[in-house]
Amino acid sequence: MKTVKWQEIEWSDDLAVEIIDIDQDHKHLVKHMDALFKACHAGLSAEVIKMLLFQLYRYTREHFAHEEDVMRRQRFPGVEDHRAKHAELIEALDDLIESFEIDPNRQLTEQTLDFLRDWLLHHIMVDDKKIAHHIGAVF
Repeated sequence: MKTVKWQEIEWSDDLAVEIIDIDQDHKHLVKHMDALFKACHAGLSAEVIKMLLFQLYRYTREHFAHEEDVMRRQRFPGVEDHRAKHAELIEALDDLIESFEIDPNRQLTEQTLDFLRDWLLHHIMVDDKKIAHHIGAVF
């Protein structure tokens, strides 16, 4: 089984948006993502990869619902754009899970893992920090 290049994702203060419950969610997302990356790097079975991918998908949906609720309650003006970005990742994860249904021996490529890592880090550091700035401006 082919192993993929792996770069650990670690929580750092650079990722903090200073909204405690959102930061906690993000820490869990980073852990789910890192577990998936470690499994791919170790060459674990497609069944394990699919399970970890599904866990990431499920937690991501929960987090996005929570984050969108915060945006609505705080009357964040960019809520619809932000929701569209969330939908983009959910669709990508859904497609990946479906691809494992079609090909049970499938493995994730470095390109796919890079997309997931880059999407998450960019989204937190750019898009989610806009929510924090808005909330700071509101209070």
